[in-house]
Amino acid sequence: MQWEIKWYEFVKDSMPPHISARHNKTGMMPNDIFTETHKDLVKEGREWLTNTAQSCSVVAALIATVAFTSSTTVPGGIKQDIRTPTLENQPAFNIFAISSLVALDFSVTSVIMFLAILTSSYQENDFRKGLPRKLLA
Repeated sequence: MQWEIKWYEFVKDSMPPHISARHNKTGMMPNDIFTETHKDLVKEGREWLTNTAQSCSVVAALIATVAFTSSTTVPGGIKQDIRTPTLENQPAFNIFAISSLVALDFSVTSVIMFLAILTSSYQENDFRKGLPRKLLA
């Protein structure tokens, strides 16, 4: 659908401006004809995006759950007397802490992006830039 919209805009920009404001024999404007002829493609795109976003959001939610669990647990345990991590000043501990927080950030961001796709209105213009950017982000 994205390529069809780009092609329509390319053709529209290639023509003189007064042509896009004219009606055909049935009284329809070019934009109305485009919308009418691409209803099925919009419907197929909506179904495909919904199925893809649902599948990916389930996986992203599972990954977010694991990332949250790993970022809240302390490897090596906690020293009971002073309540600090056992491996506190070790480089591997710092790398683990940073990477688990980064994984949590990215997984929560992906869940939010997939939910944004699912709650989209799926209008014709959404397929131009909005939905592909959300899917690729």
